Amino acid sequence: MAAQLGGDVIIMYVQAEPRQEEPNRAFWTQLQKSLDQIEPYAKERGARIAAENLGFNFDTLDKLFTKYGSDYIGLCYDSGHANIGALIEWPALNPTKTV
Repeated sequence: MAAQLGGDVIIMYVQAEPRQEEPNRAFWTQLQKSLDQIEPYAKERGARIAAENLGFNFDTLDKLFTKYGSDYIGLCYDSGHANIGALIEWPALNPTKTV
């Protein structure tokens, strides 16, 4: 749909991963399955996914950015959501650190 409308970025809200082992495994299995399935379709159309920070999902985003290349998944930074999670440091946003 984004390509049909002339867009090239699709915003995706990713919740923080569950802390319990089995729900965490199910979370990652389904998320990766979905992202793997749409990756070729998105790349063929020049579209990228922008995962938005939701305040407390920094570890989850780090894992996503490690698994998928920046040509497919990037960050949609929401400063309001960042304020919600202001007590949590996210090294990836440290302007003096190269990631």
